Amino acid sequence: MAIAEGENATGGETARRLGISPASVSEHTTVLRDAGLIQSLRVRNTMRHTLTPLGAELLGRTAPPPVGSLTDVRPPVKAPARMA
Repeated sequence: MAIAEGENATGGETARRLGISPASVSEHTTVLRDAGLIQSLRVRNTMRHTLTPLGAELLGRTAPPPVGSLTDVRPPVKAPARMA
């Protein structure tokens, strides 16, 4: 997978490369992101994914240099529940 090889990749690129659906890629990248193994950055209607230092370490690789502002990506903040 491109992400595991130290490249940044979109969900669509990853889906084509692995021969799976974009929805499946989205589910897998959510799990990897929640585990702190990849970082994701939305660029318009595209998500770009890259390894975190932890993800790279677990694969025995050196983390790739940050792409764009991927180092500034924070988990999304959930909106407070509405009061009825």
